[in-house]
Amino acid sequence: MRILYTFLFFISCVSSRAHENPDNNPEAYFIRKVLLRFQTKGSIVLIPMETKDIKMVTEDTERERQFWHILGKSFPEMAKDSLPKMVASAPWLNKNIRLKDFTIHFPKLSSATESEHYRAITKKFHYVPVYYVSNPVYSKDKSTFIVYIYSPESGATTIVIKKNAKGAWYTDTAISEYLI
Repeated sequence: MRILYTFLFFISCVSSRAHENPDNNPEAYFIRKVLLRFQTKGSIVLIPMETKDIKMVTEDTERERQFWHILGKSFPEMAKDSLPKMVASAPWLNKNIRLKDFTIHFPKLSSATESEHYRAITKKFHYVPVYYVSNPVYSKDKSTFIVYIYSPESGATTIVIKKNAKGAWYTDTAISEYLI
């Protein structure tokens, strides 16, 4: 009986540590504090977005608030035509992230169209938030995290997440964009 109690205690300790703390992990912060900021529990569907699908314009072309411009400001030493290659080669979100009270789904998609994906996902997972997410790009010092998000429900956004002097993550920039 003692062995059983020890085993159950060990399992509960391991499972409680498996949940990511959004204060320590920029990807957990991004999911919990940006994508799920209005929810206290539930599910979310995250789908990798290909670099070629990041197409946007702003109403005012003088503002220069597009994903590629923000990325170019963070990496001024890189040629503009090499930025899409950098985004394409960046690692995608860690699928091992666990958030307390949330389920994160990473469905495998066929070569169907986006609208077919969306219909299939809503049929399978019912009505949960669905986000197409670009590969997150980190600055060299790992203190900045840039990602592009598209949601059929709420449109497109570029998010810049930074680490403050105390080491906590915060949303520095969140810019809504229009897809073309």
